[in-house]
Amino acid sequence: RSGAPAAGAGERKVHLELTRVEFLDTTGIQALSRLAAEVESGTVLVFHGLPASIRRVMSMVGWGALPNLVIDGDASESP
Repeated sequence: RSGAPAAGAGERKVHLELTRVEFLDTTGIQALSRLAAEVESGTVLVFHGLPASIRRVMSMVGWGALPNLVIDGDASESP
């Protein structure tokens, strides 16, 4: 996908398909962010299909800017 950078040398990517997620409260969003913050060094989480409403919340509170997290599009951007 276009939003996901190519894996660097020694970097492992873990992809999570979230297209069917319709609702997450702040506890659920925080759990996803905590997961991204706590993965082992050299691992990048890639969230696919995260709904725009959840992306906005993550962006507003800064959780979408974690260095080992890539948010790759949302359900409305799927072809």
